[in-house]
Amino acid sequence: PRGRLPKPAQQLRLCEWLQSEVIHSDAPDDPASSTYLILFRAPKLMVLAGHGRATLQASHAALCELTGLSPAQLSRDIVLRPALLLVGSETLRERAAHIQRRAGLDDAELVKALSAAPRVLSSPTNSVDRRVDWLRDELGLSAGQLRRVVANAPLVVMLSIANTLERRRAYLADELRLDEERVRATIACSPSLLHSPVVDLQKKVAALTSSGAARSNEDAYRLVAALPSYFSLPANRARERVRWLRDDLGVSAADAAEMLRSEPAILEQAHAQLEIRARFYTDVLGADPAALPSVPQLFTCDVNRVLLLRHAYCLASGLHATPAELLTKGTAAFCRDVAKCTEGELRAFEESGDHLKFFAA
Repeated sequence: PRGRLPKPAQQLRLCEWLQSEVIHSDAPDDPASSTYLILFRAPKLMVLAGHGRATLQASHAALCELTGLSPAQLSRDIVLRPALLLVGSETLRERAAHIQRRAGLDDAELVKALSAAPRVLSSPTNSVDRRVDWLRDELGLSAGQLRRVVANAPLVVMLSIANTLERRRAYLADELRLDEERVRATIACSPSLLHSPVVDLQKKVAALTSSGAARSNEDAYRLVAALPSYFSLPANRARERVRWLRDDLGVSAADAAEMLRSEPAILEQAHAQLEIRARFYTDVLGADPAALPSVPQLFTCDVNRVLLLRHAYCLASGLHATPAELLTKGTAAFCRDVAKCTEGELRAFEESGDHLKFFAA
């Protein structure tokens, strides 16, 4: 870099500081290699080896403070992007405060975002403004959606608008044929898709067809439209769910796929929750697993307000209801057609806690 380099002894002290305070033993390379990478990627650090070393130390301390990371945890980011040390400590704090203010993050969300991607602090505030303005004004995210996106995918504040953000929006709108509202919902629920390669997104959609959950591309598009969180799920989730329904519950592969098409939210349920519902169906209701394809909503309904409450109410009222009747969609329809009661009566039973006492007994 331009400028007179500090004396060799000062350069040595810079290297010693980098190796003792910045680079950690868990770094991807040995200390010497990591030191070389840092100086190769940010040679201006050598100019600051003398009187400027205190400035570097202050910046490093600020990075640890703002990200909530220890020096050991931060070391990998510094090795990959050492220019972060060249940003003054006050500038780092100003940039963090600006991101927090523009995205509406609380303190915990800010730390979460910065710890996931310390590199966003290398972006000037006007660059952050352009990305936030695009998300809010062009994409149309609400304040809550914007907050969720930045907190969970902080890299969005430094991505290219034309080459990355616009292309992801075009993929959702043009290839998957999502309307504007669903585009926003999908991005808010799966914000990391904004910096995922389009080819990876395409493979994830194709996995719905290869697993049998979708019979065609059109089926796959409908599933994605119905499940905004799909791109945040593991790529093999559909295959795992079909296999579980088939191997553990005895549902045919064709019926398992149809259940996923009827209730796409089965894909986002935790496996433990699915197991609990299946056991309630067979052990408590005494139902035949062969009938599961007729009640896919079993795996997505509210356990307390549907399964427990309705079953307890019917028993307490001396009514015999089949599993399919208990899982009637809609409270009004259940009260009218199955329980023969008013919604107010069911609500009073729930508020009394009698259904919980029933199962506790």
